[in-house]
Amino acid sequence: MSACHVSSPCHVNASLYQTQLEDWDSVNSKIIIWFSNTSVSSIHSLFTPFETAKEVWEYLAERYSSVDGANEYQLRLELHHLRFNSGQTLTDFYNKLSNLWNHLAQFEPTWTCPTVAFYAYRDRSCLSHFLMALPPDYEHIRASLLHRHPLPTVGQALAELRSEEARKKTMVFISILSLFWRHLSGHHYNHHLSLFGFLARKICHLDLRRNIVAFVDVTLTLMKIVTLYAITYSKEFCI
Repeated sequence: MSACHVSSPCHVNASLYQTQLEDWDSVNSKIIIWFSNTSVSSIHSLFTPFETAKEVWEYLAERYSSVDGANEYQLRLELHHLRFNSGQTLTDFYNKLSNLWNHLAQFEPTWTCPTVAFYAYRDRSCLSHFLMALPPDYEHIRASLLHRHPLPTVGQALAELRSEEARKKTMVFISILSLFWRHLSGHHYNHHLSLFGFLARKICHLDLRRNIVAFVDVTLTLMKIVTLYAITYSKEFCI
């Protein structure tokens, strides 16, 4: 190809350019079709706005190149809930499963150090499954754990979740206990104070962080006594 000089304009061979453009367009279309045929409908339906294979590739790379804990968790959650239904063929169902398996494969470590890498990966898998089973009211802790780098171990996550569990139990029983005391009349309280005063004082001196089980047991006992005497007092008052 001859070089173009500033002083003289380049002459483009229109016929050659058209041929090359048609060849490029043919290859570009084949690549986009290949992308579509190797992905599930929910993904290849998103290719419509793109005109070139490069744009499709960049979109896929941006969407699926992330290897953080939240992305892995989302894929495992989708795999966990994926079920075959009568409205699809076995091939479609298998393709969806295969697509998720392939995406999850990127999170597998390179086995240069088999023992350490294997146990670390297995622990991460256990962490994902463990967090999946938690109810919605633990979402704030689940999100915090998943976005840490490096991810915590299952044992570390369990320790934090147990602290939150203890806090929730404490708040529930304190709320219930407060409700009982609020609805207890002053006369009734003074009349039966000698029967449950010791338990009430014991609750006040418990270290809730270290004695949550004792706190719950004592609170339940006190609640039973309060309920029993509230019922008894009500019957006596009616008589």
